Amino acid sequence: MLRNSVALLSVSDDFVPTIKKDDPKYQVRMDGVETMKRGLATVIAGSLTTLTERNTYRTAELIKFAGYMQETLPRLVPSLPPGAQAETVSRLDEMLKDPAMTDLHSSLNDLRLKVKTALKSAKVPGR
Repeated sequence: MLRNSVALLSVSDDFVPTIKKDDPKYQVRMDGVETMKRGLATVIAGSLTTLTERNTYRTAELIKFAGYMQETLPRLVPSLPPGAQAETVSRLDEMLKDPAMTDLHSSLNDLRLKVKTALKSAKVPGR
């Protein structure tokens, strides 16, 4: 789902600039983009929750999933609404403080660093 979301976001990023502001459906389309981004925030929140489901997944599976998140979240999180961006970083911070997550600490720390770097890069003027 995360990899598909990256592809969807890429298509959206290519499509949005082609929409003319005088198009009668302009606002409907832009509202749709915002709805998609809110849905993406839900997918990311669910993915973070998955990392906490210790009774369902083995540590090795969670580490592998965190690796997939390291590939995808740096591309996805900067496109989220600001509140969802902050919530993602905050949840990663909390997971890193949780003693039950010690075995995922390295993966979570790498994920957090990549997400924060992507957010800083996205805020560079001219981008």
